[in-house]
Amino acid sequence: MSRIVVVMPGLLALDGESVMRTVPPNFARLVDQSEVVRLTTPPEAEMPEAFILGMPPGIDQLRPGPLAVSAFGADPPDRSTHFLLSIGSMSGDVISAAPPPPTAKELERIVAIATKLNMRLVTFVQGAGLDHALVWEKEGDLGTHSLPASYSNDRPEGDGESMLRRYIDDSVNLLRDEEFNMIRIDTGVAPLNVLWPWGHGIRYKLPNLALRRGAPAKVLSNSMRLEGLVRLVGYRHGKRSAFGSGTNTKFAYIIREAMKESVAIVAIDAAIQLREKNQIDELDWLVREFDREFLGPVANATEIDLTFCTNGLAFRYSTTTKTANRWPFDERVLEEAGIPKRDLWSVIEKGILPP
Repeated sequence: MSRIVVVMPGLLALDGESVMRTVPPNFARLVDQSEVVRLTTPPEAEMPEAFILGMPPGIDQLRPGPLAVSAFGADPPDRSTHFLLSIGSMSGDVISAAPPPPTAKELERIVAIATKLNMRLVTFVQGAGLDHALVWEKEGDLGTHSLPASYSNDRPEGDGESMLRRYIDDSVNLLRDEEFNMIRIDTGVAPLNVLWPWGHGIRYKLPNLALRRGAPAKVLSNSMRLEGLVRLVGYRHGKRSAFGSGTNTKFAYIIREAMKESVAIVAIDAAIQLREKNQIDELDWLVREFDREFLGPVANATEIDLTFCTNGLAFRYSTTTKTANRWPFDERVLEEAGIPKRDLWSVIEKGILPP
């Protein structure tokens, strides 16, 4: 039997227009035979991805740098500082956070330059797109600033600042005159002309969930941070590039991959992104596609256990222990006093573990 946990925030309208008052057919079929619970609001956390793996609050928090280094498959020496290294676009004094990403040829050239900038204790770690990493084989008291940033005012401060500032300055000097940047500027595309280290931190030892829970799990998402965390707790992560994003999320692919596993965790961020942009028509379409392509195979499976979590509600469906549910799976039930309440991480962990 496959045990699948899905985390899909943004489905319910806590303040806005509902897309769940008319529940899609497979959704309704599963919910009618499920246990429905209300989820308490998770506490603020620097690493909210831990909740997706069923980890409770209070574990050591990892910053963007260590998660990126892990996601990109690097295992630097202990007592080193890890940075997320963003490729930015600088115009005047301002460095923007999300320029159009590099083409394969542009990235090849940027990687060559970044590698050339390696120092005795500073090593570039290749990632993908605009996100890469940097390792400094020392520890220190540092301050770094995320993008967007000011080149003059937001450069690294503290221990190692001269080394990191030199790295940034040298990246600007080498990238600004690159032919591909001249072509980008001529065609109205923002240049990729600075490498910016930020989100620094050290790698803490985290519990091995595969050993603790007695079974490995495969995680499917398009999150670099989640992939980094997954690797550190002994789980496996699927290919992020195959997952899709937004209205192009590959639900049919995702459920096929999930059903191959004994335990799978699926984190879908498309709904929350569409809701934050107030793209309600697109969100309504996405929900129907999710119902057809993902929940359809679940509803027709003979042996499956599905835990589904969104903002405020969760349900658990199992072909072996079907129940008669009396709660609607929409915003109305959030005001009901009698519905059972659970913590998100405990619902997820229960869905991962065997009955």
